[in-house]
Amino acid sequence: MSVIIQCSKHIRTAYNLSRHRISNTLISNTNSHISHKRFPENNNASIPYCNSNILPNRSFFSSAIRLSSSANKIDDYIKKLDFDLRRMGRISKREIEEILNEIMITKTATPSQSLMVLRCCGSLVPDELPENRTILVQKIWQAINEIGVPLDISHYNTLLKVYLENNYTFSPTEFLEDLEKKGITPNRVTFQHLITGYCQNGDIAGASRILEYMRDKELPINKIVFNALVMGHSQNSDMESAEGVLNVMKESNLEPTSDTYTLLASGYAKNGDIGKVVDVLDICDNKEIYLSDREYLDIVYSLTINGHGDKIEQIMTRIPKTSGYNQDAINCIYKLVTTGNEEIAFKLFDTMTKPLKADGTSPPIGRFLIGHLTKVNSSLDNVIGFCKKLVSEGTNSKAFEIATEMALKNGSIDIALGMFKYLKELDQPIRQHYFWPIFVAKNKQNDLQGLKDVLSIMINEYEINPNIDTLRFYILPAMFKNDINGTKIINELQSLGIPTGTTTHAIVLYLLSEKKIRQAADIAATSRAFYVPSLIRRPLVNAFLVSNDVTSFIVLLQQICNGFSRYSLVTAPELSKQDKFDKNSIHTEEQITEMREFISQVLTDIVRNLKNTSGVVEIIQELLENMYGKGLGINSFASEQVQNHLQGKLTFEITSLLENLMDSNLVLKAELSVKPGGYTLSNVDENTLERIVNKAEASGDSKNGTKRQLLNVYCKNNNLEKASAFKDKLSAEGFNFPPGSMVLLIDMYLNHNKLAEAKQIFHELKTNNPEFTLDKFKVIKMTEVIARTDGIEDAIDFLSSFKQFDDNTEFTSFQHANVCWKLLNTVAESGNVENTQKIFDLIINNNYITVSNILLGPLIKVHIVNNNIKGALEKFEWCCKTYRCTPWKNELALKFIQAEDAISLQVLTDLSTTVHGEVNSLYDLMFAFIECDRVKQARKILETPGLRTRQDRINSACAKYGSDNAEESLIRLLEVTKNIGQFDRTNIFNELLKLYSKNNKVEEAMALWTQMQEEDCQPSDHFMWSLSELLKKNELEVPFTVKQPKEKVLDVPSDANKTLSTDLESCIKNNNITQALVLRKTLHSKGFNINSSSESKIIEMLTREKRLKEAFEIAKSMLESNRPITKSILAFLVKNLSEAGNIESLEYLNDKVTKVMGNKLNMNNKIFNAYQSNGNINDLLARLETSIDENINDINKLSKVIKNVPGGNLVNVLNHDSSFIPIIERLHTKVSPFGYKIFANSLWSHFMLNKKFDEAFNIAHEFENEKFIQYRQLLSNIRSNHNIELGYKLLEVLPKFKAANQNANLGLVYSAIIDSYVNQGNVNEASKVLDKALEKITLNNINKSALIRIKDNLESRGETFKYNIDNLAKKTNFKNSRSDSEDSSDSSDDEKVAKV
Repeated sequence: MSVIIQCSKHIRTAYNLSRHRISNTLISNTNSHISHKRFPENNNASIPYCNSNILPNRSFFSSAIRLSSSANKIDDYIKKLDFDLRRMGRISKREIEEILNEIMITKTATPSQSLMVLRCCGSLVPDELPENRTILVQKIWQAINEIGVPLDISHYNTLLKVYLENNYTFSPTEFLEDLEKKGITPNRVTFQHLITGYCQNGDIAGASRILEYMRDKELPINKIVFNALVMGHSQNSDMESAEGVLNVMKESNLEPTSDTYTLLASGYAKNGDIGKVVDVLDICDNKEIYLSDREYLDIVYSLTINGHGDKIEQIMTRIPKTSGYNQDAINCIYKLVTTGNEEIAFKLFDTMTKPLKADGTSPPIGRFLIGHLTKVNSSLDNVIGFCKKLVSEGTNSKAFEIATEMALKNGSIDIALGMFKYLKELDQPIRQHYFWPIFVAKNKQNDLQGLKDVLSIMINEYEINPNIDTLRFYILPAMFKNDINGTKIINELQSLGIPTGTTTHAIVLYLLSEKKIRQAADIAATSRAFYVPSLIRRPLVNAFLVSNDVTSFIVLLQQICNGFSRYSLVTAPELSKQDKFDKNSIHTEEQITEMREFISQVLTDIVRNLKNTSGVVEIIQELLENMYGKGLGINSFASEQVQNHLQGKLTFEITSLLENLMDSNLVLKAELSVKPGGYTLSNVDENTLERIVNKAEASGDSKNGTKRQLLNVYCKNNNLEKASAFKDKLSAEGFNFPPGSMVLLIDMYLNHNKLAEAKQIFHELKTNNPEFTLDKFKVIKMTEVIARTDGIEDAIDFLSSFKQFDDNTEFTSFQHANVCWKLLNTVAESGNVENTQKIFDLIINNNYITVSNILLGPLIKVHIVNNNIKGALEKFEWCCKTYRCTPWKNELALKFIQAEDAISLQVLTDLSTTVHGEVNSLYDLMFAFIECDRVKQARKILETPGLRTRQDRINSACAKYGSDNAEESLIRLLEVTKNIGQFDRTNIFNELLKLYSKNNKVEEAMALWTQMQEEDCQPSDHFMWSLSELLKKNELEVPFTVKQPKEKVLDVPSDANKTLSTDLESCIKNNNITQALVLRKTLHSKGFNINSSSESKIIEMLTREKRLKEAFEIAKSMLESNRPITKSILAFLVKNLSEAGNIESLEYLNDKVTKVMGNKLNMNNKIFNAYQSNGNINDLLARLETSIDENINDINKLSKVIKNVPGGNLVNVLNHDSSFIPIIERLHTKVSPFGYKIFANSLWSHFMLNKKFDEAFNIAHEFENEKFIQYRQLLSNIRSNHNIELGYKLLEVLPKFKAANQNANLGLVYSAIIDSYVNQGNVNEASKVLDKALEKITLNNINKSALIRIKDNLESRGETFKYNIDNLAKKTNFKNSRSDSEDSSDSSDDEKVAKV
């Protein structure tokens, strides 16, 4: 007790001082200096105690990641670490070693990167032994010192923390002396770690000395120190003193936390006093202090490693098992297995929640535990026993195979060989690839004899003959490395029972992959083998491209082709039974075709890769000459491909050689001219237009079009003075103002609150054109100005004078939504509830806009203005139930909290839950408590068991509080989120530092940095740079080194009422794309989420300005982060990319969007159009043919290829250039046997449109049994070009389509002919066609729109339409129809029908 009393005296003194001095005094100068000497290494001592106070924050380095450069490999590695840490709560040693290797190779690392890598070497790697983690951190420490990384106190504190987590014994005294020699001042975090170090060893006296030192330095004492003392007394089994520390804490006005009680319970667990452990847990329950799953598991771990594993059941039953339990359990299991407590680890494994797939079944489990058992070289019995358990329970049928794999992966050869033997006893197959890791290990050791021994065991004991891959990748590299030539290798492997043909094939493949084509040819020429074409094709091509060795290439090609007949024995073994089959020659037509196909593919690959290199003509000519001399022929497709690739470089000699090498003649195609990829109109500025107008007036030219354009530009630029003057001038000249210009004038006048002028223009418009009406945006905008100027009643009358607009289905701009809100807000601020509701009803019922949270806000606000809180809550409930929206929810919550109206607050939260769900509603309530300074209540919410972590909500709150200059709210948010869940709190620290810098609060800023070290939160380079700038500004010493970040965060203007997001919305509203991009970059750099709608609008703005590359990059980033893009804007971007011929971007988007969305966007059509824009149709068709060839034997894959072919576009291509007909015919020949008629359909449509009716009728027989034939383009042509002849030819051919719906077909064609006559004004002829049609079909088969047009035309002439069409239903799409063309007609319902 004397020791704790002594400690208590120091604590009370220091704590009293800390109440007056809350920050570390790093700012003051001291005389301490320390040198960069390696930390002294003492003997490791295993401390059988779980230090649960020193716990890692799983997201401790997230902030630095967001601001790092992706070009830096170290930053990329760190991103991967962060991802693993967030997902699993741990990282692997291998990942850390990769970063260490990168640092050693590049000889560079920033202080921030060094800090992060150091921090990774402790408890974040639970599957490694503590001593191995210590060795790793010391390697990193040595590396960063050798390359001269500037280190500060945070690096030393991190090293201390890792030592503590690894239970590494060190000398605190020597550590302080080293710091002094280096000239680095220790801070309170340093002393806290040193106290913890003493307490880990049970050295309370040493801890007391540090406390005495802290008292002398007036450093504050916090809960971390008390927790360490609890641990220290527990280490000495002095539990009375440990409990006494809790009393001292209370006397110091510090409440024990879950960490404190976990340490106390772990102390009792160390001594096996399960009763006291339960008592401690009961105290926590009574005080509503919730222990996390991890903290319960720490107690279990303490019981187990101290020999009390039989008492864990009473703890296990109390674990709440929240959503992250499995990951916490895995981390504990790792530690248990590492310390040799496999039995308890197995029990803990059984408590884990088994995952479920979407279909209700469970995926295989236990892989991680099998892997760790093999990694720590646990006994073979443990491994086999656990695998038996998994298999018998049906939870992992592949457990034994996994154990074998993991043993090999972890280098546990003894376990691996034992598993081989066990699997063989179970009659389980031993796979060839099981031996590959052993071969790799032998190769690394350069143990050639050992490798041969293993190979012999594989062949003789397990009767496994090595395949090509085994020899090529695992055996041959070792043998060639030992200078054994190819012939000797063949002989040695033959002695082991490996056929010479197999070895020869493998050697040739290996040498080709090493680009040694000459040696490969020598082996191939001296040893016979058959070669698998699919395996050797790519290595052969690559080796030739490096060497251009035609002679060796031809030798290899000959040998490969000579083996085609022998290869047929493998692919079709029944051939060997045929008496006439000659294994040494090629007899069959099929084999000749296969051989030529292979040669053609190789030749095409070579030409494709060489086409842009110098000397390509000479190389190809020599190659073709040698091929011809050796009888190595090609097919016609290869000849065509070679010519397409060479194009302008094609010579007469090469053409002749290609003709000689073909097995059929090829019609050469003229070289296609490249079409321009579209153009854009540049914006003309005022000055340019003014000069044009002035020059025209001087020359007497009217230039009315330019004058109109100039007036429009004045209006768009809101240049009231110039626009008004120019308008008056034009009026004096008698200028006829078009409606578009008058609307722009109205808009400009409204922008300047010139209501009288706007009304006058509107009156003139209505007078000149009574049918004219303003668009929705202008109506609401004028109404809002009237409400502010003339009064709300006038505004209601004006808005009521307009008819209802069509259903509001089009994209609503931000500007329109904003002006609707402004109108409602203006009325709400008057306090008139009735008028506010009237305006709202008019806006919604007349389809001006759809309901949103923002739009409903004024309905609540009007009650708040009247101080009618009850009325506001009632209207809120109406909004929730009617529109599932929650307007002004936060404002109402604040008022209820401040009024301590718990009943109303509960009602509000319950209503919110019905709309937003429980999680979101609880977070909203938590933020409301924070803003009302109810920290305890806010923390209670986050401590709710099972509450899901929502990092995005924390980030949004940071942005809001930062922009509102709400320093106190940020401090409260830090306090509320401390040690809760897996929150990344770096954004809160960053925002606080920003405010401290803005308000020049130096001492608070330095205390913030110390707090980050204390709470294990990694500061970013930007944080450290901002802190250093603040210190320099106040002429203070900077106690760390930091370089200015490459991407400095831009300052974004904001005021007390605006967040960064509203600034962005404002820029979008004002079409300020430059500033919008700056704000977007800033928001991303800070890690804040941007509203998908806002980012979509930025894409739209960029696309309108034809900045397609930038627009695409934003769209790409949104899709990669799974954020939705507004459909209409994505369609707009796709359309423009297609017109610009941007194929690469379109193909990327096609891969990223869902299949349904791709169909809605007509992606295949757009990609096809892009090829047309670039003049690359030839390449597209070549790619299409290659794809068909590659999938011709897989009906499912071929179906997908065909479905992506836009038939309508093919027709357009043929209409533009009929030279593609042979290619389309060839494609049809290939796919027709599988029932696909799309290419025939395109040819038929082309022939019909170009009046080649004989050819069209000949091909029509292809569709005899087809239910659907595409011919919408023909219908469109009949209407738009009055092509009556085509209509009747179509009627003539339709009977050939026997399986199709004849009545529906006839109805569509007759409807098109009728429309064509009506469009020409020949309604009499149209009526005759209708009469003739009704001889074969009924009125129901004719498009109702066509009938209505005849009727209207006849009645307008005073004639009678003799048919009754009132009861006819409008025609709908046929089932399974889809759009294949972008052509459209002007009236008929068959616009909706693509295939009939």
